[in-house]
Amino acid sequence: MNTPDQSANLPAKCMANLAGRSEVTAIDGSSYAFRTRDVAERVDRHAEAVTGTKVLIDMACQQELSAGRKAQDILAEMETYWSARKAAGYDLVVAVTVPDATMFTSAANRERAALNDMIRWSTVADAVADIAALAEMQDATNKTYFGDGIHITSATTTLIEPVVTAAIEGVLRVTA
Repeated sequence: MNTPDQSANLPAKCMANLAGRSEVTAIDGSSYAFRTRDVAERVDRHAEAVTGTKVLIDMACQQELSAGRKAQDILAEMETYWSARKAAGYDLVVAVTVPDATMFTSAANRERAALNDMIRWSTVADAVADIAALAEMQDATNKTYFGDGIHITSATTTLIEPVVTAAIEGVLRVTA
């Protein structure tokens, strides 16, 4: 059985692929209001770079979409969050697009598509890992990749890790 992984292994896998060049932190899928409540403790303390580049992998929130929020409002919060993380010392912010989820209504899916387009075109994130474009991320009823229709599985982490790593490496090559 594929149980939800919540991206717990994603930073470690990206770190291994980046051969220690970066300190990578991924944050959970909580709302931005929750994420920013104690961000110094919940996020920043996990990315104390000893060497290399401090990277934040931001997996966009499904909760905001399922609550009926508009894509442009969510993006505004995301960009504020990314800017604040850069001001807190992160060198690189990687935005991850939002895959399908069984909790989305048709209206939420339209907003998800709009949000993903906005994430792809945002000039605040340094890179975008477009996991929503992967065929496997198009069907949240697929238990291999969505254990409960919402949360990703270890198989998903294995699938998306190269996409996230490539996004990071693309920026590192440009800035090196």
